[in-house]
Amino acid sequence: MTKHLAQQQLLPVYPEPYNETFTFSGFTFDVQRFPVAIECGKLFSIDLIDAIHLLEYSWRQVEATTVQNCFKRAGFSVCAGDADDASDTIDQTSNIVDEACKTLLAEVLERQGVMEGISFSDFRDADSDVQTSPAMSDEAIVASVVEVSPNDSDEDDIESDNTGDPGLTVAEAAHCISVMRVFAEKRGLAEKLAHSISEFEAAVVAARPPRRQMKITDFVTQS
Repeated sequence: MTKHLAQQQLLPVYPEPYNETFTFSGFTFDVQRFPVAIECGKLFSIDLIDAIHLLEYSWRQVEATTVQNCFKRAGFSVCAGDADDASDTIDQTSNIVDEACKTLLAEVLERQGVMEGISFSDFRDADSDVQTSPAMSDEAIVASVVEVSPNDSDEDDIESDNTGDPGLTVAEAAHCISVMRVFAEKRGLAEKLAHSISEFEAAVVAARPPRRQMKITDFVTQS
C-alpha cells in the first residue's frame, strides 16, 4: 500500500511547508538533539528504540486530511452507500458473535451444573462497575508523590528570597528526559508515555538558546 501511494507521486499533494516537515521531520529533530547531547557530555547515537520514537513523532505530524488525500489520489474512495453497507455488515457480525457467546455460555453453565439462568449481557458486564483504583483528587495524587520533609518550609523561604535562580539547564532537562524514558521502558509504560515524552523533549529542544559556532572545535573536538 505504501509503495502504491508513493508511486502516485503524492508529494505535490502536501502543502510545501508540511511536505518538508513530514519528509524530514525525523532528521531535523535529530539534528536539533545533536548539540543537546554534546552539552550533556554524551556521544550522540540512535538505537532501535530511539528510531521507533522518532518514527512515532514523525507520524503524529500527519493530519487526517493528508491521509485522506493520499488514498483519494491513489484511486480509493468511500461512497455514502458503501459506508452504510459497511455499517450494516458490522452490526450483523456483532450480532453473530453475541449469539455464539450466548450459546457457549449456556453450554458452560450446563456442564457446571448451574441451573439458574444467567444472561450473556449480565455475564459480560459483571465487572463493568468494579472500582479498580480509589477515586483520588488532583491534590491527593500530587501529595502522594511529593516527599514532604520538616525543613520544606525553611527551604521555601530560602528559595523565595533567591529570585536569581536560573533553574535547570537544557542539558539537565535532557538528562531528566532520558531518565523518564528509561523508567517508562522498565515499567512497561513506554507505549503509554511515548507521546508525552516526545512532546516534552521537543519543547526542551526548542527552548535551547541559540549558540553560534565561532570555530570548528566549539562543539566537536578531535579524538
